[in-house]
Parts: sequence; C-alpha cells; structure tokens
Amino acid sequence: MSPRQPAAREGAPGEDRLVEPVRRFLRGRPPGLAAPHPAAEQARHQGPVLQLRRGPARPCARQGRRGTGSDYPALPAERVTGPLGLTDTDCDPNRTQATGHWHDRPRPTLLMPGLTAAGAVRSSARDLLRVLTALLDPETAPGPALRTALTEVQRPRLSVPRTGSRLCLIWNLRPRPGGALLHHSGGTRGFTAFAGFLPGSGTGLVALTNTVPTPLAPFVRSAYGALRELDATPSVTVWTARV
Repeated sequence: MSPRQPAAREGAPGEDRLVEPVRRFLRGRPPGLAAPHPAAEQARHQGPVLQLRRGPARPCARQGRRGTGSDYPALPAERVTGPLGLTDTDCDPNRTQATGHWHDRPRPTLLMPGLTAAGAVRSSARDLLRVLTALLDPETAPGPALRTALTEVQRPRLSVPRTGSRLCLIWNLRPRPGGALLHHSGGTRGFTAFAGFLPGSGTGLVALTNTVPTPLAPFVRSAYGALRELDATPSVTVWTARV
C-alpha cells in the first residue's frame, strides 16, 4: 500500500468498514472460545494482508496519542526498545539498512507516514533474538508493565476451527507434543521476516531476507521447519548465520 492512498490515513472514509467484521467477530465473545464469524472469514479471503495489518496498527497509533501524548515512533523507544536494549530497532527510514528486492530488482526505502504502526519499524536479527529471549522468560524483563505485556501476547484468544491451532495477540500458536510453538511472519515491499519460539524448550529462531514474499512462501516454510528441527535438539547457544 502506498502512503499516498487515502485509505492509509487514519480515519479515512471507508476505513471503519474494513475492520468492522473483525469488531463484530470479537464483540461479546470470551477469549479462546470464539468461533469464526462469516463476515470475518469473508474479509480474510478478500484482501487480506493489508487490511489485517491495519487492524492492530490503527488502535496502537490512536491510543498512544490519547494515553501518553506521544506519537507512535516515540512509544516503542519509551516502552519497549529502550528497556529491552534494542539499539537497532526504530522507525527511522534514514538509518543505514539493507536494500529490499522484488523480482531481483532493488526497491526504494519503504515510507509509511500515514500509518507507521502497520510496518514501518526497522530491526535486526540480533534485536529480534533479544525479543524472543524476553518472550521465553518474561520475568527477566525490566518493569512490571513490560513483563505483563510479554506474558499476555502469548495467551491464546481464539481457536482456529478443525486445526487445534490458537491465535494469540499477533502470534500464531501451534500445539505440539513437547509444548506450544508460537510464530509470526510478515513481509513488506522488499523484505520477508519470520520469528518463532518454543517456551517449553527455550528455543527461538529469527529468519530475515531482503526479498518480497512469494505465493508459496518457501522462505517462511523453511524457517518454520528449521524451528521445529531445533526443538528436537534444544541448545543454549545463540547463533546467527548469513545466507
């Protein structure tokens, strides 16, 4: 989505209609017991990724200003990246960063001034591994608010019919014999990212590439498979590799 599109602006005409099926889906349903609402399923199949990204992003931006007086780029630094020591993570598009690619062609830097929370955060594998380390042991995080947040994002809210999978806050939870596997993947115009962790074995994996997601998602599937293999041989060693 280009930042110039009217629908990307908060409060633009028609934006409420895009997320209304999600609100109807969640209204009045206890956490973890909701069944998919037909309207939510229809919205998921019709267009999807960009609409669903706006769901959590819009409240983040609005509530941040109302509750703290700060804009979204300042909030992560105050509440998350600063306390966790994530020195590579911010919303600054002018910092040195990798070049994204689409069909082997370099892409310009992604700018999202209209809705920063939808995907303008930049980070590194090192910082994302720090986040996973905090998620694996929330009690080690500084401050009660951050410890609560790291715990709550892992709590299942919804069940996915006929799969056994659950949906947490952003994280997808897959039940496994040795314990739950939580993962999330995403992409922008030029990059694909995967992060996942297994609280039972204390295992986490971050995989990043500077190419756009493809329809069959071989990169994400391979990263997911690698995380499952790591679970079979847990290690306390943290390593990174460039491919």
